[in-house]
Amino acid sequence: MRPTSDFKMPFRLRSTLKEAIQLEWITIGYLISVIIIMNIVMGSSQAMKTAWLEDALGTLPAIAFLVASRYFEKPASKQFPYGFHRVFSIAFLTGSVALFSMGCFLAIDSSISLIKMGRPTIGSIFIFDNQIWMGWIMILALCYSSFPDMWLVYKKLPLA
Repeated sequence: MRPTSDFKMPFRLRSTLKEAIQLEWITIGYLISVIIIMNIVMGSSQAMKTAWLEDALGTLPAIAFLVASRYFEKPASKQFPYGFHRVFSIAFLTGSVALFSMGCFLAIDSSISLIKMGRPTIGSIFIFDNQIWMGWIMILALCYSSFPDMWLVYKKLPLA
């Protein structure tokens, strides 16, 4: 099979792709900071463990998009005669697999906790000689994980 002519992105969309790539880098940096904070405050809370895993899996679609954007304009070859312009479908597949993994984790972890009849406690810590319930710190971490994320979604929506 003979390779087809190269696919080139229209010039009017190049700036959109460049902006989307910048937002994905911001997203990855932000998610890494969220993962670190969630891991610090997680404790034995199942809800925080689930939120942590959700954020960790949330980096996969962003990474897949960045990898796909590197291969997008590669010319057609003998092995890939139609080129690489459909490589972004892999990023969508990665997002689907991340969601499926999250659902499997929720089902399995919740079932195990239900069978064991486990009741994890949320402890407290001392900050400046004041006892503070870890739940308040977890709420702050969850606010940090949601409000900037809403801004990123707002910025990404017109680009999609």
